[in-house]
Amino acid sequence: MIDWLKRHQAYDNTMIVVASDHGEAFGERRYIGHGNSPYNNVLHVALMIKYPGNAHPGVESQPVSLIDVAPTVLNTLGLNAPPALQGRDLTHPDALAGRTLYSETFPCPVMRPPECRNGCASHVVLQWPYKYIDRSNGKRELFDLAHDPLEEHTLYSSQREITAKIRGDLEAWMKTLPAHSTQKQSVGGDDLRRLKGLGYTQ
Repeated sequence: MIDWLKRHQAYDNTMIVVASDHGEAFGERRYIGHGNSPYNNVLHVALMIKYPGNAHPGVESQPVSLIDVAPTVLNTLGLNAPPALQGRDLTHPDALAGRTLYSETFPCPVMRPPECRNGCASHVVLQWPYKYIDRSNGKRELFDLAHDPLEEHTLYSSQREITAKIRGDLEAWMKTLPAHSTQKQSVGGDDLRRLKGLGYTQ
């Protein structure tokens, strides 16, 4: 694709975004697959942006999120991002410091550790350098990613004040979420075969 853009003198004026929606667990902490693990081997994904005119080179040191892609693209194109978008424009790094990022996992039909035998939902809060994990089975963890990037030593018991603050932020954020729909739809035929092929249903 890049070769084609260069041959047609379009590369310099093109914006290219390369991203991943998730990582993968290969047995770490007895997790296999994705969607069910709150750890960074699944959540910390690639995001590379080539701006028109090679603007904004370098590496962004602040935590960012995939929700930042849409407002960044729109603002780069000179379009106004809708106010409802949660993300931030990555071309303005001063707007990235001190932010709170959220993530969640859900029970999946894949291998999971014994403490989540029937599947656990997890809510994750990132307030750099701290990452807080709150599971539906009651297990909670707090990591200092600056000193423990592999998330091997939980500080949940020793940093009660930090944990309480982040947990309060999580509870406030969850109250802003729309109610989950209870609508049921039937899927069959080619759609069902495609979903099975992707591993999203059995």
